[in-house]
Amino acid sequence: MRVLFFNWEYPPQGSGIGRYNELLTTALRQQGHFCAIATSSTPQSPKEEVLENGRLYRLCPPEDMRKSETIERVLALAQEHRVDLIEGADHLGHCAGLLRIQQRPPLCIKLHYNDVLHELRYAQAAYPWQRFLIYLACLRQHQRLAAERFSITQADHLTAPGKAIMQQALRQGLILPQSRTVLPNPVEIPANWENREAAQPTLLLVGRIDFGKGIQYIPQILKQVRKNFPQTVVELAGPDCSAKGIGSLLHWLYNHIPPGAVRSLGLLNRQDLDKAYQRAWVVLSPSRWDTFPNTVLEAMARSKPLVVSPHGGAQEMLAGTKNIIARPDSPDFAEAICRVLADRSLRQRLGQQARRKAETAYSPSLIAERYVRWFEERL
Repeated sequence: MRVLFFNWEYPPQGSGIGRYNELLTTALRQQGHFCAIATSSTPQSPKEEVLENGRLYRLCPPEDMRKSETIERVLALAQEHRVDLIEGADHLGHCAGLLRIQQRPPLCIKLHYNDVLHELRYAQAAYPWQRFLIYLACLRQHQRLAAERFSITQADHLTAPGKAIMQQALRQGLILPQSRTVLPNPVEIPANWENREAAQPTLLLVGRIDFGKGIQYIPQILKQVRKNFPQTVVELAGPDCSAKGIGSLLHWLYNHIPPGAVRSLGLLNRQDLDKAYQRAWVVLSPSRWDTFPNTVLEAMARSKPLVVSPHGGAQEMLAGTKNIIARPDSPDFAEAICRVLADRSLRQRLGQQARRKAETAYSPSLIAERYVRWFEERL
């Protein structure tokens, strides 16, 4: 099978979608399939790289990915490499121009995250007045939203990493392609992983510091947990974000918590992020919405116990592992954290069950096999 992946995110650019593209294309190439990757450029990276059983092209700055000359270049690459399939993402609507071209290979859109779906869009609003600002921002970005909607509804094939986002699209009334399925994102399973918990109770939250990731719940969660575990700290591994009318959300958080209760680690490289996972007693995902959170996958693969939000795909990801699902705006979330902090053997059991689920459901080789099997039946 020969596939061209077209998306602005690919390491070192982007985050979850980029990591998905990197892991899946690597696994496909290792299984003998050809993968070309067309992505955005960075000042530090070469424009073109020859990979084993594939090619990597960094075409243009991210803001130019929807331009007609970029679309023409992608179509030329598809023809040059005789690909059977092009895969792109919903976010930013890069593939809308390709979908308007009749003479091309079949095009699959993967539902990752978009502003067409209202529940995802307004998950960024912690205060009622922010919803209005988000609405105005979407009006200004109406061309991008139209491209996202067109990509989702007009795709030849549609995939999603979990059921939650597919169901959300159907509930909102979008007319989705008949050829659609759930294909989970893969996660790299580190060999010989060894946890080294910090001396004091440590909670880890990985991802952007924003309201969509549930940062607004941290002060109340921490206040409740510290009643039983006064030395508890929260480590934040991810970049700061700014919200209209509020400014830096890291500064917002510091203004709502006791000094020293939160450590901002910033955006970490892979080695330092692994060290943060090792230190953590519990990994948190209190999101208002997260389609298929990469931090949950990474924590599972690293045998870490999790307490996560039911909003989005985490509940499906952890099914059968006995890791804890609780509403982040409820006392139940902090109570669950306290139960896990109090019992080291429980932390070990939950982490081991999460690791087994990652190995049996989300390893890159297994996801690549599912991917090929599903598309070969349809191409």
